[in-house]
Amino acid sequence: MVGKTKKTKNGTLDQLKRVQADFENYVKRVEKERETSQQQIRHQVIHDLLHIIDDFHHAVHNATNASQEELAQGVVTIAKRLDKFLESQGVKCIQCKGKPDPFKHEVVLEVDSKQPEGTIVQEVQTGYTIGDKVLRYAKVSISRRKP
Repeated sequence: MVGKTKKTKNGTLDQLKRVQADFENYVKRVEKERETSQQQIRHQVIHDLLHIIDDFHHAVHNATNASQEELAQGVVTIAKRLDKFLESQGVKCIQCKGKPDPFKHEVVLEVDSKQPEGTIVQEVQTGYTIGDKVLRYAKVSISRRKP
């Protein structure tokens, strides 16, 4: 009976060790897959940005021979491509109208204005969200009551 119990105990212990080793291998595999996935995402994002960077380099290279109007048009085109890229990544601009939202806006200045007190009168720096997370708060100036 004692021998059978020892044998069962040893078998159970071996089984437990195998399960533990399998789990540790699983954790390592999942971590490696996560790292590979993140690297693939980074590569895709950078790949998509390279086209826009090429446009910048092209614009800089041709800046000396281009008219001011052509240069301005090139900058506008690049800005549109950047906006489209951000949109493709789920990035959206924070709207800056009405009262500031402390979860989206950072008030950096109060100015005298005819607008109702505490109303956003100017966007100082654009804010961005991705999904429901703020990437960067919008910096705004708000109106204050004239003395």
